[in-house]
Amino acid sequence: MNQASIQIAILDELANAVKAGNYTGSIGKPKSLVLIGHSLGSALVAAAVTASPSLADGIILTGFTFSTPNAAGFLQGFAPRIASTVNSAKWSDLGNGYFTANDIYADIEA
Repeated sequence: MNQASIQIAILDELANAVKAGNYTGSIGKPKSLVLIGHSLGSALVAAAVTASPSLADGIILTGFTFSTPNAAGFLQGFAPRIASTVNSAKWSDLGNGYFTANDIYADIEA
């Protein structure tokens, strides 16, 4: 199962590796790093930089907004719930670090 926290950790590791000069070939260690995300990628970049402000020198977020006229209602469909509490028969063996949408209607809205 894939989780946003895992994606953020991967982004953090990759960004730090690039800043250290790994994966850059003959370019070497960069002077600065700008992270770019689109849609969910923007949310992950924003979360990573919020948790670790020195991770990047700049960010570009596309297909994403922090404020929309109906953000609360729209985002409710994406609000994660602890999987084992949503469907204990299906996910009782998962710990509290595993999330899913609230119910089928939240899945449809998302």
